[in-house]
Amino acid sequence: MRLFHSGTVTLLVLCIIVPATVDGDVSSAWGEWDSWSACSVTCGYGSITKTGYWFNEEGVKTNETFVQHSGCYLNIKCPVDGNWTMWSPYSACSKPCGQGIRTRTRYCTNPRPLNGGNECMGGGSDQTNCKLDDCPPIPPNFDIETCKQPGKLWCKSKRMCVEASQRCDRKVQCHDGSDESLCYKYKNSAREMNYGTLKRVTTGKEGLQEGNTRGIMDDNIAITIVMSPTLVGKRYEYNPVCVVLYHDSNGEEDTR
Repeated sequence: MRLFHSGTVTLLVLCIIVPATVDGDVSSAWGEWDSWSACSVTCGYGSITKTGYWFNEEGVKTNETFVQHSGCYLNIKCPVDGNWTMWSPYSACSKPCGQGIRTRTRYCTNPRPLNGGNECMGGGSDQTNCKLDDCPPIPPNFDIETCKQPGKLWCKSKRMCVEASQRCDRKVQCHDGSDESLCYKYKNSAREMNYGTLKRVTTGKEGLQEGNTRGIMDDNIAITIVMSPTLVGKRYEYNPVCVVLYHDSNGEEDTR
């Protein structure tokens, strides 16, 4: 048997050699094989080899060898190392004014680690600073007591307030930008709608109270709903998004 190599292709030629006796002498021949090697892998499919030796006319083993190959399989699941997906695009700036951040994410699912494989190195999120505009200052001599009046919207800092109707009007009024921050998260496409036509849904929780159905919608997702501050943690459903509402003691609405 001989091996002929050409580039990356190996041609295996098997020759059947019949020893012949001439004047009492034995011709040269293959003989004496090593044992099969261990499998080339520790899991899954691999290969094994064994080596045969050429004996000359005197019956002496020479350095000429022949290697035989065969397949092997170990019924053990191979470890798979995790690898990151591509980074997502950066998000919109987290604030409509002042210092904000933009984030991007990636996931260790390309592929995810299996069978004891290594986790991905590094983090799955990344941030960069952003600033779209300066926030307006608190007006001089601003009277915080006016914020307790009906129709007022507290800024997140509780240091000032604006008219409730100014929320999500695409004009920053609060000094911390909180009157527009949630709206900006939804790409400033929020619009005001009346919820009087909401379909009645039984959820096991109290829903919107009649007369308190005014708020802001964006692509069928509730951004804010004006409700009584005594209705804490109420739930409603809409087409068919479910939103949990929270209210503080000052009557400020918040969605989470």
